[in-house]
Amino acid sequence: MSKKIGNIKLYTLSELHKKLEDLGLKVTPLTLRKYIRTGKLKGVKMGTRYVVTEDSLKEFFETKHQK
Repeated sequence: MSKKIGNIKLYTLSELHKKLEDLGLKVTPLTLRKYIRTGKLKGVKMGTRYVVTEDSLKEFFETKHQK
């Protein structure tokens, strides 16, 4: 499950992968890492894991549909 810090919901890449898969989108954790490295998706490395906020995820899909 996602973690929540205050009003910010955080997803690890494996959690995000499962969430997207449940929606019928096939995006691997490796692809999500690539999106973060290339700046397509905003994420932060915390320790050994990347995390993505729910707002960053929404922004990713909004930006993708505008192109």
